[in-house]
Amino acid sequence: MKTLLAGLLLFSAAIAHAECNQLEAQVIAATGAVIAEDATTCTVKLDFSIPHAQLNSSFTCPLDVDDVSNGVTFPKVLGVCTKAPGTVISGILYRATSGNDTRIYLY
Repeated sequence: MKTLLAGLLLFSAAIAHAECNQLEAQVIAATGAVIAEDATTCTVKLDFSIPHAQLNSSFTCPLDVDDVSNGVTFPKVLGVCTKAPGTVISGILYRATSGNDTRIYLY
């Protein structure tokens, strides 16, 4: 029993001190306003008013809910934003912790 407890403590300590190369959160939401940023990207605001919408931050490297409220960056296809308002998206949102890019992307 003591060995199991010691193992759990070591495991939880390793998780708490994990190096985060990127912050992550799982999302299910609808797209709201779509803003063309430049020739290759657009920013999409998320709408959490749909049924079953959720944002679950990672346990080890959590992406802050306030960051997500600034929008998610999507690439344009042939110069056009492909995410129309009301489109449901789901996946993993991520933001790098190094470098100057503070944008959030969807896997």
